[in-house]
Amino acid sequence: DWSPSWSPDGRLIAYYSGAGGGSDVWVMRPDGGGKRNVTRNGQLNEYPTWSPDGRRFAFNSHRDGQFEVYTADRDGRRQVNLTRDPDEDQWPAWSPDGKRIAFESERDGSPDVFVMNADGSGVRNLTRTPELEESHPTWMPDGRLSFTRHGETGPIELWAMSADDGGATRLATKVEPIFV
Repeated sequence: DWSPSWSPDGRLIAYYSGAGGGSDVWVMRPDGGGKRNVTRNGQLNEYPTWSPDGRRFAFNSHRDGQFEVYTADRDGRRQVNLTRDPDEDQWPAWSPDGKRIAFESERDGSPDVFVMNADGSGVRNLTRTPELEESHPTWMPDGRLSFTRHGETGPIELWAMSADDGGATRLATKVEPIFV
């Protein structure tokens, strides 16, 4: 439980916890006060991440039978399922300009990095490498995406690519696999 995500203004921390049964997204002030369960559905709701303007957050939810990417207003209202796919969609990450969300999906047989508009439209697979697992996308300040890549054996590598035109570049290799 935890995976904290600070709001851009530093006034709130979103995190997930099983404190109320299931696993829900909670929001609190940095001093630990004002804790509020903002998903309140008792399902698996995890890995919140704030939009750059701090008005919404994206998160994983398992309420539909598999993980999907949802967004909600900062108070938990207007929860919207953005992905609606029969395969797992998770690990959302907002672009620095707030216009897109990257995520990991297994819809093409193995984990790949996808990107979509912040309203869920325009979903595109950016990696398409069936023999490799590509996951955990994170936006870089320059607008590129970083992600991990590995096969069944061998090291976990950190890669970067443009979300617009591909062109992946290896940044680093970790010799021993680690799993979080």
